[in-house]
Amino acid sequence: MKINEVESQVGITKKNIRFYEEQGLLHPERNQSNGYRVYSEEDVHILKTIKMLRMMDISIEEIREMFDDRKNFSEVLVFQRNRLSEKEATLRKNKELCDQMLQNNIDFRDDDFSIYVTQGNKMEKEGHAMVDVRKKDQRQKSLASIVAGSVVILFIGIFLGFFWWGAHQDPDVPVWVIFLVTVSAGIPVVGILVALVLRLKEIKGGEENEASKY
Repeated sequence: MKINEVESQVGITKKNIRFYEEQGLLHPERNQSNGYRVYSEEDVHILKTIKMLRMMDISIEEIREMFDDRKNFSEVLVFQRNRLSEKEATLRKNKELCDQMLQNNIDFRDDDFSIYVTQGNKMEKEGHAMVDVRKKDQRQKSLASIVAGSVVILFIGIFLGFFWWGAHQDPDVPVWVIFLVTVSAGIPVVGILVALVLRLKEIKGGEENEASKY
């Protein structure tokens, strides 16, 4: 079947489906005549399974490990139940803080607000997460992408630097050669910068965040 049919049957977007393919969780066949993906009933079942597991907030990596038989499903469920229990306790504590501030009519500018700041710090030390882990993960992924792109651009820059230095030492090097080499090296740099911008947008609110809903 075509991707539109799969989208309708599973209830997730084409973007989600392609994301899971990129993650190696789905391997549809391709039509030999036109190269289009052809999805089977098994593919639909896999996608419905992924959707259910993602609704349970089980991570992509854990799903991959289960599909590869590196983790047992019951093991993942126990771990996820414990993780959700911790999250539930954190939410309950945070709700209690909100209730206390509302009952006491606290404003964040008030001197009394420092009492709740101290309470929050104490909760964090006791193991209650007070930060958005997903945003932290986004920052780490963004930093990794920036570093990787910068390293490649740096190497291209070093190559161009040596080439220009050599061309300066040898005045017989034709101008067109210098221009051609510079353009040839510049095109990948532009491509890397464009890819980096798109990747950062994707991390911030693209396919990964979209797929994280399922």
